[in-house]
Amino acid sequence: MAAGIGQFIQTEQPNHYSDLFHCLGTAFICTLFSIQSILLNRVNLSASGNQPNTVLFDIQSAQKDKVLSLAKQNGLPVNGTVPIVNMRLESINNITAETLAKDSTIENDSSFKL
Repeated sequence: MAAGIGQFIQTEQPNHYSDLFHCLGTAFICTLFSIQSILLNRVNLSASGNQPNTVLFDIQSAQKDKVLSLAKQNGLPVNGTVPIVNMRLESINNITAETLAKDSTIENDSSFKL
């Protein structure tokens, strides 16, 4: 009978880890609501005022005037045009891409294109 009482007392003792998990869970939910609020405020800021909701890329110099004319014909405001300059690295520390491609001591990583 003493063993039965000992088992009963053991199962009735509070589990201290449950208090810890409740606190952590509450902190996690509060963090989620805070992040949600921050993200929603940023979306509202970017959607207000004179912010663009469409961006066009890779318009060539010869196409620029036609695209601007088409936007004006459709009543779309043009907030600005910004040129993007393409560039290519010739070498790093006097080592060219061709030299790296021929070097057999370097592993060929498919995520890095020469």
